[in-house]
Order: sequence, then C-alpha cells, then structure tokens
Amino acid sequence: TCYVEFLKSEVTPLRHLGLSVAWASGLTTHGDLGVDWVQAVSASGVSNIYVGFGLSGLEEIRHEDDPRSKEPFSLAVAQESVPWSTSSLESIEINDPGGAVLFLPGDNRAAFNLGSCDNLFIWECYILGSGGQQMFRQEDVASLDLLLYRALASRDRNTTTTWHLHLPDIGSWDYTDGCEVSERLWSGECAASLFQEWLIGLHTTLALNGVMSWSSPSMVVLE
Repeated sequence: TCYVEFLKSEVTPLRHLGLSVAWASGLTTHGDLGVDWVQAVSASGVSNIYVGFGLSGLEEIRHEDDPRSKEPFSLAVAQESVPWSTSSLESIEINDPGGAVLFLPGDNRAAFNLGSCDNLFIWECYILGSGGQQMFRQEDVASLDLLLYRALASRDRNTTTTWHLHLPDIGSWDYTDGCEVSERLWSGECAASLFQEWLIGLHTTLALNGVMSWSSPSMVVLE
C-alpha cells in the first residue's frame, strides 16, 4: 500500500499541471527491495505502458550487483522487440494478453558505451571505466545500426514490434557541447550533430520507405 501511494505521489504534481502520464519507466531497481512494481504500477493508475528496462526486470537478477542487469530483455534475440503484457513481477516473462501492464521492448544500454565495450556487459563497462562514457561517437552509431537492423530482421511482419535506444541523462550531459546550429541542424565535432545525422539517415532510408515508423509509447497500437 505504501509503495502504491508513493507512485501516485510521483505523478500527482504533473496531473495538477494538466499533464497526462502516458508511460512509466525506471522502476526495475525497486525489485531489489522486494516490491512487485509491475502490480503496483497497475494498482496506482500511473500508466499501463512500461518502457526502458533490462534484465534486472527479472526477479533473480539484481540491478545493483549482477553484471547482466543492464542487458536487453529478453534473452531470446527474436523476442527483443516483441511487446507483451503481464500483471505481476512473478510472471514478467510470460505474455498474458489480458495483462494490466504493456511492456514495449528496446535497448536500454547507454548508447555512448555500446561501441567500446566489446565482450563486456554494460555493467562491467561502467565499473572498468571503458566505453565513451559521456560522449556519443561513430562507433556507437555503428552499434546502434546493428541493433536496429537485428530488430528489424528478426521481427514477425504480421505483429507490431518496438525498438528504442537509451541516450542517457539529456538533462545532465550537454551533447551539444562544441556544436554550431543553423536552421535547426547541428554541425561540428559534437555528439548532437552525429546523433542528428544518424536519425535523419534512418528517416530517409527506412521510415520514408515504410520499413519502420516513429512513434511515442502511447501511440503504439498492437495488431
């Protein structure tokens, strides 16, 4: 009951401002505290859509000290972009079409560490100080391309699939440092320019050709 009230208190200020809460995220760490955060999300009425999670969503994988915790959910590559529903943390791996919470999968690993952490779990990459840390680089773009293409190639074309990436803490790190901007386009030796160029490339080569489409979590419609 205390945890459900806590979740309600987190969104109440937003609703008082007339804002709606379309999805939830960032609660898998609370599983380490022994709470059923899946059931609580539903009971609190916060949202019935959940995004941004890794293997720490599994009860047996602790977020804080298991090196697998930040890896993509699920373990099966073919399932890494297939949405599913469930109503309890105990059955989080089992799809229940009538489940109270819809999970939209993607890759929750920090994008700026993907290109320099070969043969390491992302958790290990943090501990060892490897990877780009707080800088998005060309190697990371190549890794994101691989992950996106894999999600596209392994999907069932008769089923709605989702994929997202994790560009960490945009409120903490300035990806535009060193950038110049003209007519809403970033340029120069900076992370924002590289990331924007990649997104525009995806739009012109994949989105405009009907291979993929952009969507917010709340707009995903399952077929």
